[in-house]
Amino acid sequence: MNPVLQLGDILLVNDTKWNLFSYAQHVTSGKPYTHVALGIGPVAGYDSIFEADLQVTTRPFTHLYLHKEYEYEQYRPINFTYKELFPFLHKLYNEHAEELYGYSQIPWFIYKGIMRVLGKDVSKQANWFSDGIICTGIGLLYLQMLSEKETVLKVPVSKFNIDTTWASDIAGIIHTFPKVFKLIDQYKIKK
Repeated sequence: MNPVLQLGDILLVNDTKWNLFSYAQHVTSGKPYTHVALGIGPVAGYDSIFEADLQVTTRPFTHLYLHKEYEYEQYRPINFTYKELFPFLHKLYNEHAEELYGYSQIPWFIYKGIMRVLGKDVSKQANWFSDGIICTGIGLLYLQMLSEKETVLKVPVSKFNIDTTWASDIAGIIHTFPKVFKLIDQYKIKK
């Protein structure tokens, strides 16, 4: 497998290795998504992704598809040109590269999970601690940028804050609009 990643592609990732945060997302959302990354084009000859992990960073796309503990779906915004997408990724990179990960936001996500299980949506509430940024914050900022042209995204994107959004929330928006986002590739672990 040698998938092609383009600038502006969105990767919805499932980290299948057990860790508390991924497990909590799976249980409370009922969805297999734990991470979001964006395609930024080639860096040093490698198709690369922009993501928040320990900090906001770039790394080769091979990090995902060669490591067997990650499943992913790759979506492409289909009504945008390279020339339209480049300023969005440039802005995200310029403003967030090397920003520290928002670890202090995690307790709020546990609260969100408990409230979701109880049938209450607290997505629009502010996170108690909003320092740093998490992968879904980067993803939501990108969807906000896309919504300036694809206005059908404005309402669903407005339901979330950058520090209160889960990967399953980003996936829900993408899956709702197949005329805006095309599934390009996916990798599922064979069990």
